[in-house]
Amino acid sequence: MYQRIFVPVDDSSTSRRALEEAMRLAKHTGATLLLAHVVDLAQFGWAAPSFSMRLNYRAISRPPGKRC
Repeated sequence: MYQRIFVPVDDSSTSRRALEEAMRLAKHTGATLLLAHVVDLAQFGWAAPSFSMRLNYRAISRPPGKRC
């Protein structure tokens, strides 16, 4: 059925419940979980345009096919 399950997580209770459900599904199907911790930069006051522009530049300046 499923081979891989991608689960974006943050520090919310909703995210934890979603992760628990994904874990149950992965155990049932033999799938691998891939987790990504998601951070809302606005909560830290880092949402200034100059900071965001640097992040976007890094994303587009990576060679094609190269992963983080």
